[in-house]
Amino acid sequence: QIDRREFRRMLEKLDIRLSSRDVSKLMYKFDADGDGMISYREFVDFIDKPTSSRSSGGKLREGDKVEARYRGKSRFYPGRIRRDNRDGTFDIDYDDGEKERGVHAALIKSTEPTPAQAQAQRRAAAEAEAAAEAEAAAEAEARAQAQAAEREAEAAKAAAAAAAAA
Repeated sequence: QIDRREFRRMLEKLDIRLSSRDVSKLMYKFDADGDGMISYREFVDFIDKPTSSRSSGGKLREGDKVEARYRGKSRFYPGRIRRDNRDGTFDIDYDDGEKERGVHAALIKSTEPTPAQAQAQRRAAAEAEAAAEAEAAAEAEARAQAQAAEREAEAAKAAAAAAAAA
C-alpha cells in the first residue's frame, strides 16, 4: 500500500507534475475504500475498469436531483448537480443552500427515476386518469338516472292528482 505522499513521489519520478488538488483527486479515484491508502488490488481494479465507467457513465447529468454525502461523511443530503466536471466529479448545490465542488460520483446517488421507472410512473398516471374519468362518467350517469326517476315520480304524482280531481 502507498499513501498520498508516496503516491505524489511516484508521480514525480514518472515526471508527472500535478497540483496538490489534482493529486488528491487522482488519489481519491484510486482509493476505492476511502482509507487514504492505495492497495495493489485498488490499483489493479482501477486500471482494469473500462474507461467509460471511470466517469459517471452517463448516469449523472447536470440538473439531476441527487443525494450526496456532504464532505464525504456517511449521511446523504438532497441536492442538484450544478456541474459535471468531466473527471468523475460533480459540483452539487444542496437543498439547504450549501454548495460543494468536486464531489466524486461514488458519493452521489441519483433520485431521478430510471427510464423504466419513469415509463411505469407515466403508465400509472394514465391509468389513474382513465379510472377517474370512468368514475366521473359513472357518477354523471347515476345523476342522470336519478333525475329521470325524479321526473317520472313527479309525473306520476301529477297524473294521480289529475285523476283524483276528475
